Amino acid sequence: MTVATYWKIIRPSIALMIIAGATGVFIGYRIEPPHGATLGIVDGVSIHYHRGEAEETRGRYGKQYECVEFVNRWLAMHGHRNLTVTGHALSYYTQAQDKGLVAYRNGGMEPPRVGDVLVFSSPAQPHGHVAVVIGVWDKGLKVAQQNLTLGRFAGFSVALPFRELGLSYDPRQGTYGVSDMGWLTCLGWARPKPTAQLKYPYRPAELSHIRDR
Repeated sequence: MTVATYWKIIRPSIALMIIAGATGVFIGYRIEPPHGATLGIVDGVSIHYHRGEAEETRGRYGKQYECVEFVNRWLAMHGHRNLTVTGHALSYYTQAQDKGLVAYRNGGMEPPRVGDVLVFSSPAQPHGHVAVVIGVWDKGLKVAQQNLTLGRFAGFSVALPFRELGLSYDPRQGTYGVSDMGWLTCLGWARPKPTAQLKYPYRPAELSHIRDR
């Protein structure tokens, strides 16, 4: 199936364009994928588009396709038990021990690793948001996530589910800090306990995504 036939063209909009000094009206379209469309794949774990709670159904790993559903699938496919119906995104930090995870606060002495679950929160999103760390370097890290689009990319209908964040280190205190993601503040990260018997070692994720051109 080609991308052109896969993506739905909906929501006509009117855009003003200035061409050669003259103002004109251009009838355009915002391309939006259907609920459940695959936006990306990380280490064989797919990330799907979420078009709103009205189209949600409960699947094996949670409500499709919320951020927690992706994290649950990621952990399960790497050897952890299925964490569906164990709490919202914020609970991956506040109730980490009950989930077989170890929580580390943002600004503490333990740096994030590939495979950790970053947990975010904000007054506008009190139940939180979760994302999986898929790459770490000296001053940054990359996460994969579901059900969160921050801005748009040229040639794509929605923001890709892979995002880079800043990572700082304070040599005087020996502490690490992860930057905010838009309006979301990073509280910390949760890591499966050694007894979870995950498929180590993690490797840098192989990324792929669907282009619409």
